[in-house]
Amino acid sequence: MGQAATQSDDTANGVARAKREVKKATSFYAKVSEDWMLNFSGMLAYNYLTAIAPILLAVLAIAGLIVGSLSPEAYHSFVVALGSRFPGGAGHSLVTGGMAELRRSAGILLAIAIITAIFSGSRLFVALDNVFAVIFRVDVRPFLKQNTMAILMMLLFLVLAPLSFFASSVPAFVLSYVLPSGIQSNGFVLTVEGFIGGVIVAFILFAAIYYVVPNIQQRWATTWPGALATAVLLNLFELLFPIYQRIFLKNAGLGSAAGLAIVILIFLYYIGVITLLGAEINAWVSGLRPLSATLPQLYRNQRQAGNGNAPGSRAEEATQAERAAQAAHAQSPDSPARSLVSRLAALRRPAPRQPTDDHALPST
Repeated sequence: MGQAATQSDDTANGVARAKREVKKATSFYAKVSEDWMLNFSGMLAYNYLTAIAPILLAVLAIAGLIVGSLSPEAYHSFVVALGSRFPGGAGHSLVTGGMAELRRSAGILLAIAIITAIFSGSRLFVALDNVFAVIFRVDVRPFLKQNTMAILMMLLFLVLAPLSFFASSVPAFVLSYVLPSGIQSNGFVLTVEGFIGGVIVAFILFAAIYYVVPNIQQRWATTWPGALATAVLLNLFELLFPIYQRIFLKNAGLGSAAGLAIVILIFLYYIGVITLLGAEINAWVSGLRPLSATLPQLYRNQRQAGNGNAPGSRAEEATQAERAAQAAHAQSPDSPARSLVSRLAALRRPAPRQPTDDHALPST
């Protein structure tokens, strides 16, 4: 009997926990929908598209100055690894174009190209600041502070990109001491090494974004969950996208240029989605919950509240009560409005003539 009661309690507790988890998931989805995450992901994909070329150009130039001067072989490995971060062979074309641009530029032209690339790439962080203001419910930075932050983030990325590349080699270095030499060349082991190394690279870059870009004082505890989730999702996409490409794109009858464009657009939209999803996770961890209102509803309520007509607000109730009191007061016989009308009417009527002594009737 006692064992049956214990099992019943365990079942009830399990059901209660499941309901709580479902409620949390539903609430998280409500916040994501309220913040227009998927709509902003499309906008962010466009910003990635316009910023990817200048960012690659600046990264290749700075890495060439830092890494290339130390070891040309290491710089070549960095370039190959950078191109491999893009699916479908798109990275090879982008990196090749950037390298050709650097070779054509020299001296002052190279400096101008790098400065222009830094400024153009920083527009991505301006867009992120605008979107994060919605997700974290904070004000957008003023113009000067926003652009200063964006340029500094771009410079930080130029430093982190080569460093994160070297950090990605840590798993292979560790496994070389743990695993036997025969297993190290196994395909599965190499895939795991590449996945872990890619997660390390993406985690460093996204952690920097989530810590610096939101216009709010961030803590490490509210930064790493979204960065880790985004890094894992990004590398899962790179791992699984060749399967999607082989099944859906190879037989689509598209030319090489059109196929490459589709690959890049899908990849950039996916990056936009996971970037904002990581920000939503961090906002959730920091305690932000859905407001049970969409952005248009919030804007409309705010506008009506500013006019004193927000539905259900105290301003509207006070206005309605004041109008009702004025209407009732105007109907009162002793109201100032009625007394004023009476006085105006009295002024328009001739005053009654008082009898004088000269015209008084004689008494009888």
